[in-house]
Amino acid sequence: MNDKQLEVIAWWYGRRDYRTGIELLSRYCKNKTIVSTLSKQGKENFPASVKKLNYEVTKAVQLNWLHMPDDITEPGQTGKKSLADTPPREKQEDKKNNPADTSFLPEKEKKNDDENQYPRVIRKLKYEYSNLYNKKSELHTEMRLVEQTNTDKNNELRSELLSEIKSISKKLSFYYGFLAKYEVTGIAPDEAEIWPPPKEQAPEEPKSLPELKKLMWSLRRETAKDGFRLIYQQRTKAEKENPMPKGSKRDAIELRMKLREIKLAETMTLISQFENAG
Repeated sequence: MNDKQLEVIAWWYGRRDYRTGIELLSRYCKNKTIVSTLSKQGKENFPASVKKLNYEVTKAVQLNWLHMPDDITEPGQTGKKSLADTPPREKQEDKKNNPADTSFLPEKEKKNDDENQYPRVIRKLKYEYSNLYNKKSELHTEMRLVEQTNTDKNNELRSELLSEIKSISKKLSFYYGFLAKYEVTGIAPDEAEIWPPPKEQAPEEPKSLPELKKLMWSLRRETAKDGFRLIYQQRTKAEKENPMPKGSKRDAIELRMKLREIKLAETMTLISQFENAG
């Protein structure tokens, strides 16, 4: 922990004054355009600037604003002490490092963190992140409880725990990217980008004569509908023809009909084989 980081941590857990934050940013941020922009905006006219300032100040000294270390200054103490001198406070750290937990925030910030202030996808992300973070903490605790003796059983247990921890860390990193981007831009991600819908499984091939005949009629029905689309630009027959003009849409329908004709021919062959076998 260097002096720059200690100074930012003291500001973070203090009043977090906007002017002081700008001073820190001007000293430690290499991107002077960001410094100039945030200096001109001010928190009164641009409330979003506060979040942007918090993000940039911590980033400038290689800290993560969603995983800030504990405040390492004692009340009434002017000097700073190193993290190595700080007694372990694992539960407290887990709570403070969890971006989905707002119990350590000042009252004003707690209100702003009300779930109604966030889109549904962000609330879900925070909930999932919190659960995973807590699970990772539990696994670390289990890892420390494993005996240091290098027996096959202990090594196997440590290996399993480590593998699970790495898996969770990877997912936390993935979720964090979306949370951090939202905090900076205010734009919620597409839920399907985070949790893609399961791929539809291809229907099983029909195995009996009734199933084959059902497929045959389905293929013929869909081919007829596509034929109407080409002639009338609708799924059913109309009084007057209205041919679909040449273009990508017509090409897609014609290709679909050709593929369906191949499938229909294969189905008719199987039906013939079933009927002749009987």
